[in-house]
Amino acid sequence: MRKRQVQDILHQAVGHLVVDTDEQRRNFETLSKALSEADLPGDERRTTQSDFSIGKADLFFDDTIPKRRREELNAIASRIETPGKEPRPLVVVREVPIRDSLLHASVPNWAAGARVSQSVGPFINKDGRRFWFDFYPVAKLTALYIQGIAEPALLYKEDQRRREGVDPSERARAGIDYRLGKGSVWINARFLTTGAPAGAYVGLAIASGRLSLTVVPVNQNGKVTVPANANVSLQLELAPALVTDADENSPYGADARELELELPRSFSLHFSAQAHAIDEVGDARWKLYGHELRFVRRGNEPASYDPVLQRVLVPFAASAESLRIDRTRSTFHAVDGNARIARSAWALPIATIDITQPPEAQGAGAMLVQTNKGLVETWANLQGGGLHLAHPAFLVSPGSILLADVTNGNPHAEQSLELWRDELNPFGSSVELTFPFPALFFYAANASGVELLMTFANADFRVDRPVKVNGEPPTVRSQNSLLMLAASSAGRLIYLFDDNLLQDAAKSGHKTP
Repeated sequence: MRKRQVQDILHQAVGHLVVDTDEQRRNFETLSKALSEADLPGDERRTTQSDFSIGKADLFFDDTIPKRRREELNAIASRIETPGKEPRPLVVVREVPIRDSLLHASVPNWAAGARVSQSVGPFINKDGRRFWFDFYPVAKLTALYIQGIAEPALLYKEDQRRREGVDPSERARAGIDYRLGKGSVWINARFLTTGAPAGAYVGLAIASGRLSLTVVPVNQNGKVTVPANANVSLQLELAPALVTDADENSPYGADARELELELPRSFSLHFSAQAHAIDEVGDARWKLYGHELRFVRRGNEPASYDPVLQRVLVPFAASAESLRIDRTRSTFHAVDGNARIARSAWALPIATIDITQPPEAQGAGAMLVQTNKGLVETWANLQGGGLHLAHPAFLVSPGSILLADVTNGNPHAEQSLELWRDELNPFGSSVELTFPFPALFFYAANASGVELLMTFANADFRVDRPVKVNGEPPTVRSQNSLLMLAASSAGRLIYLFDDNLLQDAAKSGHKTP
């Protein structure tokens, strides 16, 4: 990556952060140090994930960046461009307070299922958005290829102790039987299920494992390769992520902290160029919203790929026919009712990783339960009743709850957000929200004390300024704007994104303001 390109990325991502208070200055110093020891994603991967038209306004030109900051960022760019002996963490700008690949501007598609070693923020950008900077450590892994297939079948870390104490009679197998060390494994998703996107991988954190080959691999053009007729077997002891950031004092995220979850601890599979099969997956269990479910693998049913959830799903059978909400502790959000379970599975996120810079894997996926109708979703200050969920999917991982659905909606649901109130307008301004349906809906809760919901809304802005030449305020209405509400101990956050207000105005028959 050319130095000028690195400078431009840093100017865009960091140049317009608000740094006024002592705390903001301390955080910026921490960020600067972390950036100088990091790297930027290459190829088509991006450090920033959103691209709004306002970003091209003169408000964000380089000459509006303070001179001293611009010089600091240019110096960081020079350090980033200096090659290092060890791989450096890759930095990504996140714009929401919870990490999940399904959430807008949260986790890029190459980092789904990857571990974050450091997160700095939030910072306030010049346009009011909040930015977090996540640093993804890069793993040093060996790639195993199958002849005739362009992408590696597997990325793994061999346990260097594997040859120590090997009996001479076993040395003949040393080239086809590998002990895997603690760390990361990335499996090409095509060897888990058909239908997965090309170049997609599933990452798993493991405590140990064993890789067995029926044919001794050879070095083919610098790549460890086995022939197409070779069988590859993998037995893994999984290492689910630990919850290390739970905030017991936060009024938010209580349901995620109360969650009990046991993910599968073992996983084995085999594959070749022509076929693949999962041999064994350990059992699982959760207690969510006061209702306990146990999960066992559903016979030998093959895994599938869900393009909406962006996950490989290994079918499991739940111990009950219905999901029941016995209690919720959140004051920010509530889900109520019970619904028949349509499917349950072990859910593994896919990532389009750069095989030359694979990130370290995070944990062992999540458990999925998807139900039929019967649950109602609501949140603080929503009027007219909640949204009726159609086929809600609960993705549950350690310390984290994610609910995703295309809702059946509620024509009576509405919410009012207060804007400004001052001497010129003592009655205040507001934006009135209604909710189209069907529409995507996401809710996420984290044990660290953060809750977030995201959906689409139609917005009617009732404002008194700016005014037109006749002294009247313009009519401002939007359709299918992205609404995000979030809450934590640090404060509440409201985003309403719409990048095509003029088109919305034309559709509604109003003149362009």
